[in-house]
Amino acid sequence: LSRLFSSVRSSAKRPSTAFESAKMLHQALRLLYSDVDRFSDEQDQALLSVGIALGALSFIMSLLVIVSYYTFASLRTRSFLLVSQLAYADLGADISYFMGDPRDGSALCTTQGAFQQFFQLAVFFWATIIAVTLYTKLVLRHQDVEFWKLLSIGYGAPLFFTLLPFTTMSYGQTGGWCWIEAEASSDYDAGTMWRFLTFYAVLWVCIVLNGTLMYKVTRYVRSVVALAGGDPSESAQKMLATASRLKYYPLILIVCWVPGTINRIHNSAHPRNPVFALQFLQVLFRSMQGILNALAYGLNPTVRATWLRSLKFNYPRLYAYAFRAGLIGSEQDILLQAEMEEEESEAEMAARGGKIEMRRTEPDVNSEASV
Repeated sequence: LSRLFSSVRSSAKRPSTAFESAKMLHQALRLLYSDVDRFSDEQDQALLSVGIALGALSFIMSLLVIVSYYTFASLRTRSFLLVSQLAYADLGADISYFMGDPRDGSALCTTQGAFQQFFQLAVFFWATIIAVTLYTKLVLRHQDVEFWKLLSIGYGAPLFFTLLPFTTMSYGQTGGWCWIEAEASSDYDAGTMWRFLTFYAVLWVCIVLNGTLMYKVTRYVRSVVALAGGDPSESAQKMLATASRLKYYPLILIVCWVPGTINRIHNSAHPRNPVFALQFLQVLFRSMQGILNALAYGLNPTVRATWLRSLKFNYPRLYAYAFRAGLIGSEQDILLQAEMEEEESEAEMAARGGKIEMRRTEPDVNSEASV
């Protein structure tokens, strides 16, 4: 900017360069008043490195959830089908991180912005669909909704909210990556409106709905246990343990997106002065979303035990080497943890009939309670 303005001042007395001076002044004003990347190359590189590193780990874990669903017939249940859709959404968001930090106005920048918007929203909607399914099946005892209807909500709603910013050409560079661009120099900032209307408002509605439904499910399970009377049985204690874990599902969205919400509120209040620390925290926690979702929803003890059995049966030497090297735990420990999870599922299914008892039958390894 300094060189541009100096050149403008030095050439102001020369009419032959008036056009060049006006053009350079226009470029300087665009740099000064547009919401283009304002961070240094080192800061951009730090944002890019963190996003790609965590995105790669998230990609691998999400892909493992999807492969688990299609590899093992025992895991191809309706509940794990919903979890696989959540993993697909995380996978798409991870791909957008791999696009780097494209040039503003390029086709890649617009593509990255649209990918970010669509797949992140899909994550919110599928997490909410899982919560609604758990509540309607366990508490309301409703039948399953047709899967095509869930698909229309899980992907149709994000598509609608992704198309809206295209009406004002609002996808562009936002500092470290491309998303919905805010125009600081404009009296009517459509980008900021789309950011909060089509993304952050949807996010926090999903968080509130997730938290409310999980609270109701937890309260229902505890009320059933209380109706049993007397000292809590082993199965009742496991039911309570399951209920206590439900709170972590909405917490994933809260932990991953509070920094981003704070950063975008600051961007709206001070569009010309972005804070690198807030931008860095947003990238850090946002990129961890797929990892946490895979751990909480997909890679439960039952799934890990299924992979362990397959590894031991098909590749016994590799299994023995990994066990001796300490890369995997004891098979008995993992299977015991999986068995406890299955028993918790049985206990909750028994609670739906008003009884607290353990039934030694072959359980559905991914019932509604497992989700």
